[in-house]
Amino acid sequence: MPPPLPKDRRSKPGDEREKDSPRRGPPRKQDFRLDDHPAVKSSKIMEQLVSEYPAVPEYRQLLAMCYRDVPPDRFGPPGEGTKTGFDRAAEILRKLSTEYPNMPDYRFDLCETLARLSPLSFSGFGGAMEAKRREPDWKKAVNVSKGLAEDYPRIPTYVAARARYLSQLAAMQAQVGSDVRGGKEPARRRGDRPEG
Repeated sequence: MPPPLPKDRRSKPGDEREKDSPRRGPPRKQDFRLDDHPAVKSSKIMEQLVSEYPAVPEYRQLLAMCYRDVPPDRFGPPGEGTKTGFDRAAEILRKLSTEYPNMPDYRFDLCETLARLSPLSFSGFGGAMEAKRREPDWKKAVNVSKGLAEDYPRIPTYVAARARYLSQLAAMQAQVGSDVRGGKEPARRRGDRPEG
């Protein structure tokens, strides 16, 4: 239990500090501005640094990490031709991986970006469609991580990440009803017995 606040820092009902307190809960929808999101603020700072210092790859990597966390509406309404933060992050990290093939961190961050959301979060209405849409990203993460795990077998983070991506891909494919071997057989549920 945290120690109590000093008496002069405690707010009283109706006190101005209580109204502006960040502990009151999430902001109401009408109070929330997308520009106030920490990832949006960070991405704006990193965009400026990248434009001023384009030769510094670490700034581009950090910009990609910011884009990865940006809410989807930051770059416009979803639809054809609109890139999400994930798309922008993956694009930057692909370029960095190509330009600097001996820097495994860029490939690892690319994998982490491609496999960012858990496939188990795709439940409910439209979940299977979203999971199916993300399937190529998980397959890319699996393929890129294979090279990382082979090139750096003594780095457990890369080996464990590959296992996690394979597990996520299998869970996602089971959810949308395709088999890990390419969709040739229907997915089995727990308790189903093989025929024969």
